[in-house]
Amino acid sequence: MATTVTNTKPQWRSYQQTGNPSDIVDSPTVADAIGGKVDGQGGQAANLEMFASSLDTESALGDYLISQILGFLGVDGWVPWTPALLLGNGNDGMQVSYPVAGYTTRANMLWFWLSVRLTYKGTSSGPVTIKGLPNPSVGNFSFPVTLRTTGMATDGTPATAEVTNGLITLFHGSNTNDPSNVATDADLENAATLDISGWYPIEGPLI
Repeated sequence: MATTVTNTKPQWRSYQQTGNPSDIVDSPTVADAIGGKVDGQGGQAANLEMFASSLDTESALGDYLISQILGFLGVDGWVPWTPALLLGNGNDGMQVSYPVAGYTTRANMLWFWLSVRLTYKGTSSGPVTIKGLPNPSVGNFSFPVTLRTTGMATDGTPATAEVTNGLITLFHGSNTNDPSNVATDADLENAATLDISGWYPIEGPLI
Protein backbone atom coordinates (compact mmCIF):
# COMPACT_ATOMS: atom_id res chain seq x y z
CA MET A 1 0.00 0.00 0.00
CA ALA A 2 1.66 3.24 -1.13
CA THR A 3 1.48 6.27 1.15
CA THR A 4 2.42 9.92 0.73
CA VAL A 5 4.90 11.25 3.27
CA THR A 6 3.95 14.68 4.63
CA ASN A 7 5.29 16.96 7.35
CA THR A 8 3.21 19.42 9.36
CA LYS A 9 4.08 22.72 11.00
CA PRO A 10 2.20 25.40 12.98
CA GLN A 11 0.81 28.33 11.00
CA TRP A 12 2.88 30.91 12.90
CA ARG A 13 4.08 34.20 11.45
CA SER A 14 7.51 35.68 12.15
CA TYR A 15 7.59 38.74 14.43
CA GLN A 16 10.72 39.85 12.59
CA GLN A 17 8.70 39.98 9.40
CA THR A 18 5.44 41.41 10.72
CA GLY A 19 6.62 43.55 13.62
CA ASN A 20 3.43 42.53 15.42
CA PRO A 21 4.03 41.61 19.10
CA SER A 22 1.05 39.22 18.96
CA ASP A 23 3.10 37.03 16.61
CA ILE A 24 5.69 36.32 19.35
CA VAL A 25 5.29 32.68 20.40
CA ASP A 26 6.20 31.75 23.97
CA SER A 27 8.26 28.68 24.88
CA PRO A 28 5.39 26.57 26.33
CA THR A 29 3.44 27.00 23.10
CA VAL A 30 6.46 25.89 21.08
CA ALA A 31 7.00 22.86 23.35
CA ASP A 32 3.34 21.83 23.01
CA ALA A 33 3.56 22.06 19.23
CA ILE A 34 6.72 19.95 19.07
CA GLY A 35 5.50 17.31 21.55
CA GLY A 36 6.28 13.84 20.22
CA LYS A 37 6.31 14.97 16.59
CA VAL A 38 8.65 13.16 14.21
CA ASP A 39 9.01 14.33 10.62
CA GLY A 40 7.76 11.79 8.09
CA GLN A 41 10.90 12.00 5.98
CA GLY A 42 14.41 13.11 6.82
CA GLY A 43 13.67 13.40 10.54
CA GLN A 44 15.32 11.54 13.39
CA ALA A 45 13.99 10.20 16.67
CA ALA A 46 15.51 8.45 19.66
CA ASN A 47 14.07 6.00 22.19
CA LEU A 48 10.86 5.37 20.27
CA GLU A 49 8.61 2.62 21.62
CA MET A 50 6.32 0.51 19.45
CA PHE A 51 3.80 -1.90 20.88
CA ALA A 52 2.17 -4.93 19.28
CA SER A 53 -1.23 -3.27 19.34
CA SER A 54 0.13 -0.40 17.21
CA LEU A 55 1.23 -2.68 14.38
CA ASP A 56 -1.96 -3.10 12.42
CA THR A 57 -1.09 -5.10 9.32
CA GLU A 58 -4.09 -3.54 7.54
CA SER A 59 -2.92 0.05 8.08
CA ALA A 60 -0.59 1.98 5.80
CA LEU A 61 2.20 2.00 8.40
CA GLY A 62 1.76 -1.66 9.28
CA ASP A 63 1.68 -2.62 5.62
CA TYR A 64 4.87 -0.66 4.98
CA LEU A 65 6.74 -2.15 7.95
CA ILE A 66 5.72 -5.68 7.06
CA SER A 67 6.74 -5.17 3.43
CA GLN A 68 10.15 -3.91 4.53
CA ILE A 69 10.70 -6.93 6.76
CA LEU A 70 9.68 -9.30 4.00
CA GLY A 71 11.88 -7.46 1.54
CA PHE A 72 14.82 -7.97 3.87
CA LEU A 73 13.99 -11.68 4.03
CA GLY A 74 13.72 -11.83 0.26
CA VAL A 75 10.10 -12.98 0.13
CA ASP A 76 6.99 -11.45 -1.41
CA GLY A 77 4.39 -11.51 1.36
CA TRP A 78 2.63 -13.30 4.19
CA VAL A 79 0.53 -16.37 3.46
CA PRO A 80 -2.56 -16.64 5.69
CA TRP A 81 -3.17 -19.69 7.83
CA THR A 82 -5.87 -20.57 10.37
CA PRO A 83 -4.80 -21.04 14.01
CA ALA A 84 -6.99 -23.37 16.07
CA LEU A 85 -6.90 -22.75 19.81
CA LEU A 86 -7.48 -25.94 21.77
CA LEU A 87 -8.15 -26.61 25.44
CA GLY A 88 -7.25 -30.24 25.83
CA ASN A 89 -8.48 -31.96 22.69
CA GLY A 90 -11.25 -29.52 21.80
CA ASN A 91 -12.73 -26.04 21.81
CA ASP A 92 -16.40 -26.75 22.54
CA GLY A 93 -18.45 -23.56 22.69
CA MET A 94 -15.38 -21.36 22.24
CA GLN A 95 -15.99 -17.95 20.68
CA VAL A 96 -13.09 -16.15 19.03
CA SER A 97 -13.49 -12.66 17.61
CA TYR A 98 -10.12 -12.06 16.00
CA PRO A 99 -8.22 -15.16 14.77
CA VAL A 100 -5.67 -14.04 12.16
CA ALA A 101 -2.28 -15.43 11.23
CA GLY A 102 0.38 -15.35 8.56
CA TYR A 103 3.56 -17.17 7.65
CA THR A 104 6.35 -17.16 5.13
CA THR A 105 9.20 -19.56 4.39
CA ARG A 106 12.65 -19.25 2.96
CA ALA A 107 14.78 -22.35 2.42
CA ASN A 108 14.40 -24.38 5.63
CA MET A 109 13.12 -21.59 7.89
CA LEU A 110 9.54 -20.59 8.66
CA TRP A 111 8.50 -17.23 10.15
CA PHE A 112 4.98 -16.87 11.52
CA TRP A 113 2.66 -14.71 13.60
CA LEU A 114 -0.83 -15.14 14.98
CA SER A 115 -3.35 -13.22 17.01
CA VAL A 116 -6.31 -14.75 18.86
CA ARG A 117 -8.96 -12.76 20.77
CA LEU A 118 -11.31 -14.79 22.94
CA THR A 119 -14.78 -13.62 23.88
CA TYR A 120 -15.71 -16.92 25.56
CA LYS A 121 -13.37 -19.83 26.20
CA GLY A 122 -16.08 -22.45 26.10
CA THR A 123 -16.39 -25.67 28.07
CA SER A 124 -13.41 -27.75 26.92
CA SER A 125 -10.66 -28.32 29.45
CA GLY A 126 -7.01 -29.25 29.44
CA PRO A 127 -3.66 -27.89 28.17
CA VAL A 128 -3.67 -24.72 26.04
CA THR A 129 -2.29 -25.46 22.58
CA ILE A 130 -2.62 -24.02 19.08
CA LYS A 131 -2.58 -26.17 15.99
CA GLY A 132 -2.69 -25.38 12.30
CA LEU A 133 0.91 -24.37 11.59
CA PRO A 134 1.58 -24.98 7.89
CA ASN A 135 4.82 -26.92 8.49
CA PRO A 136 6.05 -28.94 11.47
CA SER A 137 9.36 -28.09 13.08
CA VAL A 138 12.32 -30.22 12.12
CA GLY A 139 12.77 -33.49 14.00
CA ASN A 140 11.09 -33.72 17.37
CA PHE A 141 12.76 -30.62 18.77
CA SER A 142 11.07 -27.72 20.57
CA PHE A 143 11.70 -24.11 19.63
CA PRO A 144 10.76 -21.12 21.83
CA VAL A 145 8.65 -18.36 20.27
CA THR A 146 7.47 -14.98 21.55
CA LEU A 147 4.18 -14.87 23.45
CA ARG A 148 2.34 -11.72 24.51
CA THR A 149 -0.87 -12.27 26.38
CA THR A 150 -3.52 -10.64 28.53
CA GLY A 151 -6.05 -12.47 30.65
CA MET A 152 -3.81 -15.47 31.26
CA ALA A 153 -2.58 -16.42 34.73
CA THR A 154 1.15 -17.00 35.23
CA ASP A 155 3.36 -18.30 37.99
CA GLY A 156 4.83 -14.85 38.53
CA THR A 157 7.20 -15.06 35.57
CA PRO A 158 6.40 -14.19 31.95
CA ALA A 159 4.29 -16.73 30.08
CA THR A 160 6.12 -18.57 27.30
CA ALA A 161 5.35 -20.70 24.25
CA GLU A 162 7.13 -23.34 22.21
CA VAL A 163 6.68 -25.00 18.83
CA THR A 164 7.10 -28.76 18.73
CA ASN A 165 6.39 -30.49 15.45
CA GLY A 166 3.27 -28.63 14.25
CA LEU A 167 1.87 -27.67 17.66
CA ILE A 168 2.31 -24.54 19.79
CA THR A 169 2.16 -25.19 23.53
CA LEU A 170 1.66 -22.40 26.07
CA PHE A 171 3.23 -22.30 29.54
CA HIS A 172 2.30 -20.10 32.50
CA GLY A 173 6.01 -19.59 33.14
CA SER A 174 9.21 -21.19 31.90
CA ASN A 175 9.08 -24.70 30.49
CA THR A 176 10.88 -26.88 33.01
CA ASN A 177 9.64 -30.14 31.46
CA ASP A 178 7.21 -30.40 34.36
CA PRO A 179 3.64 -30.99 33.10
CA SER A 180 2.38 -28.57 35.75
CA ASN A 181 4.07 -25.72 33.84
CA VAL A 182 1.73 -26.15 30.88
CA ALA A 183 -1.06 -23.56 30.81
CA THR A 184 -4.60 -24.95 31.01
CA ASP A 185 -8.13 -23.67 30.53
CA ALA A 186 -8.14 -22.66 34.20
CA ASP A 187 -5.40 -20.11 33.43
CA LEU A 188 -7.41 -18.35 30.71
CA GLU A 189 -10.03 -15.68 31.20
CA ASN A 190 -12.98 -15.57 28.84
CA ALA A 191 -11.58 -12.43 27.21
CA ALA A 192 -7.95 -13.56 26.99
CA THR A 193 -5.76 -12.41 24.11
CA LEU A 194 -2.85 -14.33 22.63
CA ASP A 195 -0.27 -12.83 20.27
CA ILE A 196 2.50 -15.18 19.18
CA SER A 197 5.32 -14.75 16.70
CA GLY A 198 8.63 -16.38 15.92
CA TRP A 199 10.52 -18.66 13.60
CA TYR A 200 11.72 -22.24 13.55
CA PRO A 201 13.54 -24.62 11.18
CA ILE A 202 11.57 -26.99 9.00
CA GLU A 203 12.57 -29.90 6.80
CA GLY A 204 14.13 -28.54 3.63
CA PRO A 205 17.37 -27.67 1.90
CA LEU A 206 20.07 -25.83 3.79
CA ILE A 207 20.89 -22.32 2.65
